Amino acid sequence: MLEGKRRIFVVRGTRLANDGELVRRWCCEGHGIALKSNWDIGEDLAAGRVVELLPAFEPPPSSLQVIYPGGRKLPKRVRALIDALCEDFAA
Repeated sequence: MLEGKRRIFVVRGTRLANDGELVRRWCCEGHGIALKSNWDIGEDLAAGRVVELLPAFEPPPSSLQVIYPGGRKLPKRVRALIDALCEDFAA
């Protein structure tokens, strides 16, 4: 809110990536802002390499997600890891 009025801003940039580590590095180098989890950038926050912006607007916590290629049978060790994670987080 600005002066009691809601404003919408369209953000555009010259960088695009689907690599979270690259986005983190760009932010540490001062190339812009990003929405990252504390898990990803906790050390950078503590060291002052990045700063938190707009904490009142942070999204709610999300659950852990496991992503793997579909259409293939998972190796037993991968299936075991997923099952163990599900069991631990369910508790």
